[in-house]
Amino acid sequence: MNQQLSEKVAKIDNAFIVNAQYKMTAREQKILYYLISHLDPKNEQDFNSISIPINEMEKILNQTDKKWGGFYNEIDELCKGLIKKHIQFPSNFLMNGKPLKGYLNWFNSIIPVQDEKGRLCIKFSFSADMKPFLLQLHHYVNIGVLEIVPMKNAHAIRMYSVFKSEKDRMKGVTNFVTMAYSLEELKALLGIEDKYQSGDLKGFRDFVLNRIRDEINESCPTMFVKYDYIKTQRKVTGVKFSVYERKITVAKEEPKSPKEPKPQKDVKDYIPTEKDINILTRAKLMAYKMLLNYGVFEGIAYKQILPKIKGSEFDGYEDFFVEKAIQHFEQNAIQNTTKELKASTFVTWWTKNKVFEKGDVWAAILEKLAEHKKQLLTQNPLAFENRIIAKTMTNAQFEEYINGTKP
Repeated sequence: MNQQLSEKVAKIDNAFIVNAQYKMTAREQKILYYLISHLDPKNEQDFNSISIPINEMEKILNQTDKKWGGFYNEIDELCKGLIKKHIQFPSNFLMNGKPLKGYLNWFNSIIPVQDEKGRLCIKFSFSADMKPFLLQLHHYVNIGVLEIVPMKNAHAIRMYSVFKSEKDRMKGVTNFVTMAYSLEELKALLGIEDKYQSGDLKGFRDFVLNRIRDEINESCPTMFVKYDYIKTQRKVTGVKFSVYERKITVAKEEPKSPKEPKPQKDVKDYIPTEKDINILTRAKLMAYKMLLNYGVFEGIAYKQILPKIKGSEFDGYEDFFVEKAIQHFEQNAIQNTTKELKASTFVTWWTKNKVFEKGDVWAAILEKLAEHKKQLLTQNPLAFENRIIAKTMTNAQFEEYINGTKP
């Protein structure tokens, strides 16, 4: 079933995904996306009914309860809910140049049937009003059904589709996107306008925002999400989501020989040669010197820390990453200790605790870097251009370039 699911991709109009306002449970959304994955959005001009066997629905819903009677009742309740679900749009949403008002339904009918093999199925017929958003599409988001099956929170699935739409739209332009909403806009998008009134920010944070963030970060291998409040005169009036690309890596565990020396000791005692240092780029060399100045052993700085500054966004800005990492550590470390102990703890943060790998701290540094790049481009274009040039050269090569081109 997983192999079948991995091939199922729901394609939905981009503008619909980011603007449509509706409320559905997690299970309703899983069935909905699975049904949409059966459509051909480029070639089909009209909807055909889609019949899904009950045992197939059980697997889509990740059902573990073996009491079939209970599951049939649950399917019945799910179908009752889906047929009643409606969609509305914000007042500024245009369709063919005109505001789209009123309410749309997803389905015309949902009825039990038997297929040619005698299996009990549920036959779904989409409403004709949904054609502009599901058929004959030019700009659409791809939602893999397997991506949402592990998720249990309805708001997480809904916002995952929104984040995926924006990420797809900005693909090739940037590796992370931000999306800002007023509290009212976000609640309308999730269909919960009547919940979490102005005095219940804690409830909205705990049961909506945190669950969106935590479930996507735990379940999705390709996306990492964080959020910040937007404040107006100290009052929280909105939320800004930051969505980052998370690369999938498969680590292979190598068998260890009992005769091998401990890696940490080897690295700690290693002294980089002149040749090692000479191959560093300018930004990596500055980062390396910064680490030594902080008290990190040469071998650890060279072999354990520099190679872990990953991500194309940080190419040519490794010194910036190290600077911000040290600043973060200083804000959270115990201050009344020796330089050696502090440096040792910093290394543990980096190598064992992985504080500076792709997580909240990594994301915060990335945001600061994006702002730094904008300022550099505006205030010192030459320095910005030199950063781009320097990341493709060793430090010695860049020195030659500067000395040969600068007046």
